[in-house]
Amino acid sequence: MAAPRVSRFRSTFAVLLASVAAAGCSTSGDSAPEVERDADVVAAVTTDVRSDDEPIASDAAEEVVGEVSEESAVNAESLPPSPSTTTVSTPASTSTSAPSAAPAPGLLGALTVAAEGSRNGYDRSLFSHWRDTNGSGCDARQDTLAEQVIGFPQVDLFDSCVIVEGDWYSIFDGVTHAGSPSELDIDHVVALAEAWDSGAANWDSATRRRFANDPAHLVAVTASSNRSKGDSDLAEWRPLRSAWCVTATITAQVKAAYGLSVDRAEYDAIAEMLGTCGGSDQVTIGVAPAESAPVVTVAPTNPATTTVAPTEPAPPAASPDDGSSDDESAEVCVDVNTASAEALDEIVHIGPSRAADIIALRPFTSVEDLIRVSGIGDARLADIVEQGLACVG
Repeated sequence: MAAPRVSRFRSTFAVLLASVAAAGCSTSGDSAPEVERDADVVAAVTTDVRSDDEPIASDAAEEVVGEVSEESAVNAESLPPSPSTTTVSTPASTSTSAPSAAPAPGLLGALTVAAEGSRNGYDRSLFSHWRDTNGSGCDARQDTLAEQVIGFPQVDLFDSCVIVEGDWYSIFDGVTHAGSPSELDIDHVVALAEAWDSGAANWDSATRRRFANDPAHLVAVTASSNRSKGDSDLAEWRPLRSAWCVTATITAQVKAAYGLSVDRAEYDAIAEMLGTCGGSDQVTIGVAPAESAPVVTVAPTNPATTTVAPTEPAPPAASPDDGSSDDESAEVCVDVNTASAEALDEIVHIGPSRAADIIALRPFTSVEDLIRVSGIGDARLADIVEQGLACVG
């Protein structure tokens, strides 16, 4: 049986929260912050990447007791230049990692305050996500589940990337999820559409791909809390108060590292949320709080052996007595082997990313064969079958 991979994610965020708490938070000042352009600010939002055997170079990093994974590295050279941000040149022999913990005033000072841009031209498919960008052999979703699982999960005997059963704590809504991870969503804390509005519209495809798979802002949460958040920023949506510090810290660090702007309302929300850092109620990603949390248990599944009984076809609807047409009864199925991405999006649980996966995996032998698509587990497949919209021609 393949051993699950050791998580380095929890220790990183534990140190991150401790660092922010020790420094305190500042929310004073009525005017928008000016972005510092000297080396001190660059140091506040970046950290040296090291191998397991090398010492950390910077003084601030000496206090770090966890490892910052190279898989979240942000190469400042490839970030698109912007009039409102500073492009940092990095020697070819080194790279910069995901933003490190820094004092809250430094986080706020590194942000660029500007009005949001237009969402014209945005398409989720422009951010190629759930890819193996770090050479682990597993995609970014699988890596995130492995890094944030609590305790020792049950791993597939034939594929060490696949966790069959485990426990995860969803920071957004305070729910402990026990069982199959197929019911969990991996959320981009800085939503892809929100990133587009904040500057990602000017990026090249490689930068968008790196951003979409960057573990610095990927969090395993319940599907319902992820749907609630949608593509909102922190001025429009907030998680439970216990997750304010970690969520605001991730948002500020990622936006600063990628040169993404915040509008005034988002800046104020981040400043307020950072004010909770150091509180005894604040949680850490991948660690369930000591007090009991609601538990959602899902029976473990095995995609290789699980089958879903097909539903009986519904009898044809009777024509209205007045001779008028019945649009609902005339609805045709969506053939998963021929339908466009837009048509596939009409099927329950099939968004743009899964529609792209379906197109890439065609042909399918039956609707039940959709179990091969990443993120579609037993429960979601049962919903798709029950909806009755998907079909195989």
